[in-house]
Amino acid sequence: MSTGILVYLIVANVYVFLLMWLDYYQQKTGKKEWPVSEWQMMTIGLCGGGLGGALAMIILGHKENRQRVKIIFSLGLIIAVILFAKMVGWI
Repeated sequence: MSTGILVYLIVANVYVFLLMWLDYYQQKTGKKEWPVSEWQMMTIGLCGGGLGGALAMIILGHKENRQRVKIIFSLGLIIAVILFAKMVGWI
């Protein structure tokens, strides 16, 4: 098994979750000290961080009304499942 893929998936998902949390926090408090790029969240989400983004949407209720974000995170989740399946030898 390749632990590199697993480490990448963990880091990507935690990173997207933290970006979503930071964006949510800044939106609620009105403080935009470090602006979060939606493009950055969606790019990392598409590259395997879809689970972290989806969990942030569910837990925080942030960006849950944006259809394109849901689609991107769903595609990212599919990519993550494919990478994981490849890592464990299912495909």
